[in-house]
This record gives sequence, C-alpha cells and structure tokens, in this order.
Amino acid sequence: VSFFNENFRLLDITLHFYQQEQCYVNDIVLHNDKLYAATSKGVYYADYNNNNLADFSQWTHDTTLIHSDLNYSEIETFNGELLVNYSENKYKTDTLFIYNGESWDYFSKDNNTVKREIKAYDDRLVFVEQYSLSVINKNYDNIYNFKQIEPFCAIYDQINNIYWIGDKTNSLIKAYHDKTYEYIKYNGPYSNSSFDIKSNGTSYFSHSSLIKTIVSSSYFAFL
Repeated sequence: VSFFNENFRLLDITLHFYQQEQCYVNDIVLHNDKLYAATSKGVYYADYNNNNLADFSQWTHDTTLIHSDLNYSEIETFNGELLVNYSENKYKTDTLFIYNGESWDYFSKDNNTVKREIKAYDDRLVFVEQYSLSVINKNYDNIYNFKQIEPFCAIYDQINNIYWIGDKTNSLIKAYHDKTYEYIKYNGPYSNSSFDIKSNGTSYFSHSSLIKTIVSSSYFAFL
C-alpha cells in the first residue's frame, strides 16, 4: 500500500507474511492518529507517526475484533467511529462491524449484501453494494437508495448533490438525490475480452480473443 500523508511524505506499507502465509492489504484508513489496515488476515493498526511502517512487526493485530482472523475488504472512519467489512465476495455473506473507541460490535446483522466500496463524506456514508447504492447519514438513517444496478464504484459530488456511479451494465450513471438519473455511455469495444488494438490511420480495430476462437481473423471496429 502506498499513499501520501498530509506533508506529502510517501509511505510504502507491505504486510508480507502472517503465519507463513501472505497477508494482502485490501484497504487502509487513518483514525485517531492510527493507521488501520483491512487485510486478508484481519485488521492491523500502527501509529501514524511511526517512521518504519514497512516493518511488519510495527503493526498490531487487533484481536478484539469479532472474528479477528478473517478477510476484511473495506475499512472506513465515519462520525468518529471505525467501520470494517468482512467479506467472502459471495452473495449475502458480508458483515459490517463498528468500533466506538472502546469495543467492536455488529453494525447490522440484517444487511449482509456484498459491499464493493464504502466511502465517507462529511455528512453521509456511501455503500457501493452488489446490486444497489445506499447512503446513510450521521444518525445512521438511510437517506438514499438506488437499486436494480450492478455498481463497482461511486463518488458523491457534494457541491451539486449528485452521485456518480460506475455500473457494469449502464456505464456511468448520474444519479440525483430526488431519485431521477441519466445514463452516460461512451463508445468503446464491444467486449472486455479485447487484447489488441490496431489502426489503419483513420479507424481503430479491436481484436477479441473470444471471437477469434469462433471465426478466424474477425475484428470489431469502433470510432
């Protein structure tokens, strides 16, 4: 994991091994002067001002977390509290936990949909879920839902009160808080199976390995 701190000092963090198995860092956040890393082997934390964060021994495994050795995909700080999401990346298996500064607890046992992203803003928390986008406020009340989509990422435009959603089927979605929306689609290859691109000077041709197995030397053309 690499990131810049507020003084633009580059910090490189690699958690190498955990009991002779590789430990993958999925997400990281700063909370109360500590860096918290959500990993494939639980949650680890270290002092933000530590100058040797690349040393695995400088990180502490948070064993107070419920199911402390499992895979945690997302971690975020919101409303003075810390939230971490356990995930198997399978349908209806995610579990969200919350830390109030003293102990961990379940955030909600009812919502176990896959959470691809969790993003905090000043007054709201945005969940990019497997088939929806949901938003809660500082009282943890739901204030927005966008369903029947398959989003992979999203951001909230605080100035214009708009959600920009990257969706598997509908490309880019511009969603307004009054539940209206519009699709913004761009020209591009028909399939993400494309592995090569060529040009004759005016047109571009994308070659698909999927089509090649069916029809020899077939190409898709797009401008």
